[in-house]
Amino acid sequence: MRLKLWLAWLLVTTLFVLLFLLDTAFFASAMICQAANLLFGSWLMLRRGLVRLLGLSHILFWTPMFAKFWWHYDSLVDQQVLVFGWLMMATVAVSLVLDIRDYRDWQLGNRNPVGAR
Repeated sequence: MRLKLWLAWLLVTTLFVLLFLLDTAFFASAMICQAANLLFGSWLMLRRGLVRLLGLSHILFWTPMFAKFWWHYDSLVDQQVLVFGWLMMATVAVSLVLDIRDYRDWQLGNRNPVGAR
């Protein structure tokens, strides 16, 4: 259940809300990162299933969001947009910590599905 809630939160913060903020340079570039993540992640999932290797997609395509956030930070003048930017980046940071751990586990031979230990 916790995994489903986390995935729902990720979907809301890294995709659905972005659709309403595409007129902001940071969120438009974040959507490009997310689109690449979804394409590559979907390809990985179709080939391997819902396994820890999927963390690689987030590592490759969400890490650049941090650079883009700092690059576009001064343009986030609206307080609500800035707060959402920080919330999204905090969510991505937590996810990346989990993804790095999952990818490391995959490299060490753990082929169990995501959510199983």
